Amino acid sequence: SYPDVRLSHFATMTSGYKSVGDTATTGYTHGASKTPFFPDSDPLFAPGSKYAYWDAAMNQFAHILTIIAEEPLDAFFKRRIGDPIGMNTDAWHWGDFGPIGGVKVVGGAGNNGKGIYISAIEMARFGLLFLNEGNWNGSQLISKNWIKQSTQVQVPASMKLGTPLSDIDGIGVYGFNWWVNGIRTNGSRFWPDAPAGTYAASGYNNNKMFIIPAWDMVVVRLGLDENELKITDNTWNDFIGKVGNAIED
Repeated sequence: SYPDVRLSHFATMTSGYKSVGDTATTGYTHGASKTPFFPDSDPLFAPGSKYAYWDAAMNQFAHILTIIAEEPLDAFFKRRIGDPIGMNTDAWHWGDFGPIGGVKVVGGAGNNGKGIYISAIEMARFGLLFLNEGNWNGSQLISKNWIKQSTQVQVPASMKLGTPLSDIDGIGVYGFNWWVNGIRTNGSRFWPDAPAGTYAASGYNNNKMFIIPAWDMVVVRLGLDENELKITDNTWNDFIGKVGNAIED
């Protein structure tokens, strides 16, 4: 059903991938399947044609990357990134689905308890690696060109949402699995009070990490409180604006 899908489609939420079990039964509608590795015969849309923030697609993406890496992604990450940048192994854990094809597959999305559990300090270390364009104490751990590509707009403002089941809108403001400070379809920046080169990692429960190269800054906020109060994009923007004003003062 997906002969034309590419890794870049998964990384930009434009794969159109839908799995068996994705039919919504609660308010959680954007790819909640507990069997994300079994493709539905009816994709959401043709790969690259539309945008849909879809958790099952991210879990399948992790599965594909595991096959490419030929080892579990948590082990790969620890060896190639975590250990070199000094991440405390006791302060982060990556949930998994167990072995598939003889190799453990970790979650590509945070649903079904398969996400990454991490301290703010460890998260900030990863952010600092990106702030430093993939270089850590003289070692280029991630391609500088990849950092540049992944943190620029990869989903054009002209693209359309692929399904009403997912209202998380990354059109004009999404890179390769990063939220970026691009221009929305209404002509406004995602975070108007932040520098144009700002980008962020974002997850459920108001978890957020901003990378602000213009200010040489990484900001991490972790929580478990979204059911009580969701922090909106406008609130994040107000916060960044106040940080900027404090820097100027």
